[in-house]
Amino acid sequence: MKKITGTLLTLAALGLVLVALAPVVQHATDGAIDGVAAARSAREAELAKQEAVRTWQQQQQAQLDVEVAKATADTATELAPVWQTMTLVVALALAGAAVMLAYGLVSAAVTAAKVRATLIHADKDRVSSAFPLVTTPSGIIALPPPALASRREAITPALPAPITTTPLLPTAGTWSELRQSFTPTADRLMLGVSLDGPIYAPITGLLSTLVIGRPGSGKTSLLRLIATEAVEAGVRVVCWDLHSDLNVAGVELATTEEDIAASAEAITTELDARRRNGRGAPICLMADELPLLATVPAAMATIKRVVLEGRKYAIYCLLSGQAVPASIFDGGAMVRSACASRFVFRSNRMEARRSGLEDRLDMANVNTLPTGVAILDGACVTRPTLVSIPRLDGGAPAVVMAPRPTTGTADPADEVRRIRELHANGMSLSAICRTVYGTNGGAGFYAVRRALGLDV
Repeated sequence: MKKITGTLLTLAALGLVLVALAPVVQHATDGAIDGVAAARSAREAELAKQEAVRTWQQQQQAQLDVEVAKATADTATELAPVWQTMTLVVALALAGAAVMLAYGLVSAAVTAAKVRATLIHADKDRVSSAFPLVTTPSGIIALPPPALASRREAITPALPAPITTTPLLPTAGTWSELRQSFTPTADRLMLGVSLDGPIYAPITGLLSTLVIGRPGSGKTSLLRLIATEAVEAGVRVVCWDLHSDLNVAGVELATTEEDIAASAEAITTELDARRRNGRGAPICLMADELPLLATVPAAMATIKRVVLEGRKYAIYCLLSGQAVPASIFDGGAMVRSACASRFVFRSNRMEARRSGLEDRLDMANVNTLPTGVAILDGACVTRPTLVSIPRLDGGAPAVVMAPRPTTGTADPADEVRRIRELHANGMSLSAICRTVYGTNGGAGFYAVRRALGLDV
């Protein structure tokens, strides 16, 4: 009888302990449920536009709620009959283990929700080169959040909308918009827009500049922008472009191998004259798709001279191409090294390094740069800087080189006399060209120089 009584007392004491622990277990379960509800609310707020992913999360949360509710009901039922036999004690122990397992699952779900929330909130201070840059329809560059994958079904959620609340670069806009508050001069040309605002440099700050990038990355747009500003600032701009893409008002545009060769000889003659007589008005030579010009030996020889010695005589050069290998200069690697600045558009690390960009973090995303965005490095900036290039939105066509312009004057002597009178009155050659021929350069500029007896 005493043994039976002792056993019953032991069972009773054990039951009382389990009853006393029931509120603690209940409190832990309620806390887990509250944590799950909070995590679910956070996910729903962050993934409002990601319907497929949100649906998956809601299904997972609903299933988890059912499992927790079932575990809670089983626990309450198993804790009630405290007078049952040892089999019931074993069952209660198993139920307690199930509760602990459920609590662990809930904690894991809450932790996973926090990790997802951290991934979804893109922070520009935590930008990783593992995620490519993309451009939204509004022109803002941002990082897309990673898509969440289902653990049970091979579901491919819809691509989440890019985050636009934390832009990585400003939108440069169009040249006409920027032109309303900016007037280019030879001492202040706009090269692009960075996170800190527009970047300016004098024409002398460009010295000789490399522009590299894949087709369609923005190289020609940059040359057109600088040409537009330089012409407006009174700088003589000569463009060699076999594709005829540098269609900018006021430039001297050569689009055939014959015209490019003739222009190259004229630039060389001008360079020799300046070596004898000193510096003259600034001249900016632009060569687009440089590797194609390798078939014009005179052009390559002129480029080599301009890059190596032109800046002493105010003749500057911008070279553009998908790559600028030393082989096109007959092994003249020093030509490439002599360029003081470089714009690196979307390219590969090898070509970026060959252009002079250092092998460091600045090159991490060079192969994923969006169209119209480049890394600017060199004499124009203190450190490599991401810049967005403004877009040109219209303008008159370029002045294509021709043997001689015409003004409709019956007597060419009257035309020469007028040019000499304007020059005697102190008018610049470019101003005379605009007055007499209505252009900023090209064949008219050469005609003015011939009328004045100057070397062309």
